[in-house]
Amino acid sequence: MRFTALLIAMLMLVFMSCTTESTSVNVRCNIQVEPIEANAIRGSMLTVNAYPLTDTFDTHIQINQTTVDASTIEKETCSDCDACRSEYGCTDCAYCPACEVTCDECQHLLTFTIPEELPSSDEYWLTLFNSLGSSEAVYLSIEEN
Repeated sequence: MRFTALLIAMLMLVFMSCTTESTSVNVRCNIQVEPIEANAIRGSMLTVNAYPLTDTFDTHIQINQTTVDASTIEKETCSDCDACRSEYGCTDCAYCPACEVTCDECQHLLTFTIPEELPSSDEYWLTLFNSLGSSEAVYLSIEEN
């Protein structure tokens, strides 16, 4: 009888410990890039406003088939916005209605150099990639300096 009670207790422990749930989240953002109005100059720096940006080490910039390194990423006036989004449990990707006013002035700015080897043309497309997702291609015109 004692053995049976011990066996039942051990089986209950095993079955109860196997009832954990796991959830897989695959976060993929659509990075929003503001249209680039001015012509880019070969060999010069270009700054674009995009959201959400992460860090330079995981940001990949593609101009047509040319890979370009990110020089800097600055997040201007975003500390209050980040705190608000954290408080309300908003994701990096999603619009957060609770923080709309707080995040209104937050800007993510990406700066990089336009490669010298790209010929002048108005037929370029800029695409951004990072650990959160990717952007749609944005029109870019490049001219000589």
